[in-house]
Amino acid sequence: MHFRGQHNYSLDQKHRLAIPAALREVMDADTHGKAFVAIPGPNDRVWLWPERIFERWFKQQGSSLLAEEEVFDFERLIFSQSAHLPLDGHGRVRLPDWMVKRFRLSGEVTIVGNKDHLELYPPSEWQAEESKLVPAAVELYRRARPAFRRAERQE
Repeated sequence: MHFRGQHNYSLDQKHRLAIPAALREVMDADTHGKAFVAIPGPNDRVWLWPERIFERWFKQQGSSLLAEEEVFDFERLIFSQSAHLPLDGHGRVRLPDWMVKRFRLSGEVTIVGNKDHLELYPPSEWQAEESKLVPAAVELYRRARPAFRRAERQE
């Protein structure tokens, strides 16, 4: 399962955001769960993880290179700022008020698929981010190409 693409959707007055059908369709309830976990991502955006992927990811962090005290601080930060967001019958999640305010989300929201999670942006901020990424794409592809070739040989 990979989340792909960018989708513009409206955040309603109750801070409900529809998760696009194309993104929900790649999720399997047994593998991914029926909800998302929202966390502040390292790029100062809301990241939405399928609940079971988030749980697996966090279990793997046990073998971290961080010192025990740093792991404790990291976990305290992530879990204190996370929110469990079940999908309602219309495929929407309700974002916490504090998260909407902190990350400047209102009206239209750009939902960006990023492999194993989704990222939420105000549209103008995604456009600014994308305008920085696109010129660097040729170099990024050039540098990533050897990894793609290795992966193809392993299949």
